[in-house]
Amino acid sequence: MADSDVEIALVSAVKDLLDENSVDTSNGSDSLVQWENTLFDHETKKDWFKVTFSGGTPEPSTLGQGGRDTMVGFLQVDLNAAKNSGLSFFDTWFDKFRQRFYAGKVFTRNAQQVKILSVGMSGGRPFENFFTKSVTITFRSELTRNI
Repeated sequence: MADSDVEIALVSAVKDLLDENSVDTSNGSDSLVQWENTLFDHETKKDWFKVTFSGGTPEPSTLGQGGRDTMVGFLQVDLNAAKNSGLSFFDTWFDKFRQRFYAGKVFTRNAQQVKILSVGMSGGRPFENFFTKSVTITFRSELTRNI
């Protein structure tokens, strides 16, 4: 399905970026990434990531069978660092995400293209024993309607 290809394309791109920077992205106990709907113990971590996909509702662009739908959504990566550890972790990772997910960049899976519209980082907030900032990657994709 085209909409699941959108999610897989973006999540895979995040995984590739983290892997290239020696972040353990496995689902094991040493993982530094909380993937959606997976068991994760953040209490034992110093710096870690949480990845969440929100695809949005596809809106018709053209009518009829085989028409096109436009999906606009976002992928959010929460950057979590130990409280009172400074901002370098956030600055470093935000730069890496901005370089990988710049406006106009296209990711593809099974011929389904996903175009990045923007990337930004939220202000920080406390979360348990961590400080969190969210990197939000906004995207658009044209889906073929297969009815």
